[in-house]
Amino acid sequence: MLISTRYDSENNLLLARLSGDLDAQSAPRFVAEMQQILEKYSTSIILSCEGLDFIDSVGLGTLVKLLKLFEVQGLSLELKKMKPRIYKLFVITGLDDSFKIEVDK
Repeated sequence: MLISTRYDSENNLLLARLSGDLDAQSAPRFVAEMQQILEKYSTSIILSCEGLDFIDSVGLGTLVKLLKLFEVQGLSLELKKMKPRIYKLFVITGLDDSFKIEVDK
């Protein structure tokens, strides 16, 4: 899993682009990077998921943990440009109601 970020100071928003797999192997590093980002910027984040190829149950759980972490601080975590086949996992698990998700066409 690779993460590239860009801070939009005008809107106080961080844009992060994900690529690769979010699974049991990559989740710990992903969480550590997201916590560092949150500590540094303390801002809402948009995760661009167009490069996300695969997510497993650990990856889903990781996103739920991060969502709760952001909500506690009054911040938002949005998922944009998600592939329909990955979005289907959010629907099956009922997580589509918990996240603000934009599905890529």
